[in-house]
Amino acid sequence: MIGHTITIHSEKEHIRIYITNHRKLIIN
Repeated sequence: MIGHTITIHSEKEHIRIYITNHRKLIIN
């Protein structure tokens, strides 16, 4: 279960980073 929780956390981080990078591309 611990590994599963880490996977969910990583996915949320990945989505947050993806959105941040996407916004930077739009601004530039």
